[in-house]
Amino acid sequence: MKVLAGCMVTVLAILNLASAQGIFSMFPCQGRVTYKVTIAYSWSAATHPMSYPEGGFFSPLVIASHGAYYTMWSPLGYSSPGVQMVAETGGTSAIVDELLTENYRNVFQRVVADGPASGTSTISYMIDVHGARPFISAISMFFPSPDWFTGFDNVNMCDEETGEYVEVKEGNLSAWDAGTDDGETFTSEDVPLEPGRRTPIISILASTFQGIPPCYSPAPTPEQYRLPQASYPVLSRLRIYPLDGKPRYTHQHNAATSFWIRV
Repeated sequence: MKVLAGCMVTVLAILNLASAQGIFSMFPCQGRVTYKVTIAYSWSAATHPMSYPEGGFFSPLVIASHGAYYTMWSPLGYSSPGVQMVAETGGTSAIVDELLTENYRNVFQRVVADGPASGTSTISYMIDVHGARPFISAISMFFPSPDWFTGFDNVNMCDEETGEYVEVKEGNLSAWDAGTDDGETFTSEDVPLEPGRRTPIISILASTFQGIPPCYSPAPTPEQYRLPQASYPVLSRLRIYPLDGKPRYTHQHNAATSFWIRV
C-alpha cells in the first residue's frame, strides 16, 4: 500500500506540474523574473524652493506585482480605501489588506518599505513578476499634504510582441491628487469631501509644482518646479525562473553601473 500511495503522489505531482505549465504557457512571457526597482527622489528646498514644505518626505512605498485584473490606482479612477489611507496619512495597513485579498488571484508579490524616505533618497526594492502577473504598481504619499501621492501604475514588464521580459524601463513620476480631501496646500487642515461626492484621481504636477508666484524674484527655473524626479527602472532582469522552476541568471549586476537614470 505504501508503494501504491507513493506512486499516486508522484502521478498527481506530475499532473499538477503539467497543468500549471499549460496554464502559464498561455501567456506571452514565460517563467518568473526578478526585477530591481530603484526610486531616485529629488524634492527639497534646493530643488523646489516654492513647493517644498519644511521637513517634507515620502511615506513608506508600497509596491506590488500583479495581473491585468488588479488595479492599485489609475489616473481618473477613484481611490480605494487603501489608496485614500496612503494619500492622506501615509498609512499602509488598508492597502496591504487589499493586496492580501487579491493574493495569488491577481496579486503576485507585495513589498512595503521599512520606513519613510527623505526627498533626496535613492532606494531600491526587489520584486518578482511572472507570465500571468507581469505588471508592477507603486504608491507613496507626499508628506505633509492633504491627499497627494506619487507612484506608477500598471507598468507591464512583458513585451507581448516579442514574448520577452523587458530589460529596462525608466521614467519620471508625477504628482497625483487622490480626490479624497479638498485641501489645497501642503499644510491644509483636513477638508473632507461632502457625503456622496466622489472625485477622480488627477495630476497636480502643473498646478502645484510648476506655478511661479508673481512676486518671486528671481524667477525659478522650470527645473525647480519639476516634481520629485524618480525613475522607475524596473531594472535589468536579475534572475529568470523558467517553467521548470530552476533559476538561471541572465544578468550579473555590476555595482559600478547605474541602471536607473535621474533625468
